[in-house]
Amino acid sequence: EVVVRVLDPYGKAQNAIPVSLESMLEDTSFWKNAVVRRTGLTDENGQIKFTVLEGIYRVSVAPHTSSSLSVHVDDSWDIKAFPEKTVTLFNKDNLSGSLVSFLGAPIANAEIMARTTWVSEATQSTTVREYVTTSDDIGLFELPVDAGSYDIRITPNESSGLPRTWLDEQVVIGETDTNIGQVLLAPPSLVEGQVITVDGTPIPEVSLDIYSQPSNGPAHLLARGLADENGQFHL
Repeated sequence: EVVVRVLDPYGKAQNAIPVSLESMLEDTSFWKNAVVRRTGLTDENGQIKFTVLEGIYRVSVAPHTSSSLSVHVDDSWDIKAFPEKTVTLFNKDNLSGSLVSFLGAPIANAEIMARTTWVSEATQSTTVREYVTTSDDIGLFELPVDAGSYDIRITPNESSGLPRTWLDEQVVIGETDTNIGQVLLAPPSLVEGQVITVDGTPIPEVSLDIYSQPSNGPAHLLARGLADENGQFHL
């Protein structure tokens, strides 16, 4: 039995924080590439108990992306030597900037989403984490995030008429606050056409998505809509 205790920077116990333990088992005649994994939430005392096999574990403490506290990962916890572990979480770093339209006007109430992918060194499993905020009345935004490399998506309010935009390059967040400066959103482009069958008959109310495909990384959704009763679409 092992115990993990989670505290904030001021030593206060943190309740309902997700904690996970992962370890690769040595290959035997019964299994190969086997993984031990335990997950749970801390109690009101900031503690969680696990019953696991002896070994070297990766312990991950991952507050919700909306929390001000950062993720903590320890890849070499020997639970036989140290059956109890205290994890102190520190505050996230701030990603900030400002949004301006192609006309030079600040963009208020736009959603800014930062997406990163965490890879477990123990199991090579991946976890996508998304951090979201909105710009203020003068287009400024501030978003607490964990250290990592981020794809940034900006989704203006529908009333603005501006399209959603992905930044061309990833933003790397280290151990300090990062300001990406002024982000200029380009004017919208129009994609239009008609959906038909092989014999030329219009197909009504077809759902359509438009994606960009970067040279590396996942595709990004740019627009979504429906064709009309004649199969015509304007996105």
